Amino acid sequence: MLLAKKYLLSFLIVASLGILQLSTVFFAQPALADQTLINNQKLLTDTAAGSYGSNKPKDVKIIILDILNTVLTFLAIIFVVLILFAGFKYMTSMGNESKIKEVGGQLQSLVIGLIIILSAWGITKYLLDVVVCRTTTSGTACNFWG
Repeated sequence: MLLAKKYLLSFLIVASLGILQLSTVFFAQPALADQTLINNQKLLTDTAAGSYGSNKPKDVKIIILDILNTVLTFLAIIFVVLILFAGFKYMTSMGNESKIKEVGGQLQSLVIGLIIILSAWGITKYLLDVVVCRTTTSGTACNFWG
């Protein structure tokens, strides 16, 4: 009987904390951005002008870098999936030395390829930031990360 009361009391405490936690979310409201906030952010309005109804076409350099950025992102995702698949093959090799050696070579090649892809993605991301900064701020210095 004492044990049942202890479990009931624990359940009531946990339930009341859960209800208290949910009640804090009830009063949350989304952040609202008006047009003045959007207009005050120059880099945002210049780089994402298409989203705000501007008919100004994008520069060819920016389009090419956007395409490269997208392709490299998909390649990185493919490499991660291949690494997971190789890890699955390693786990199901059941101690077979030839399979373990084969998977080890695959994993080594995949990790090297992923490092190359991520490096190329980082360089492309940096170049995209530089090109956007130079073309939208008339060559003045930009602060990318701060």
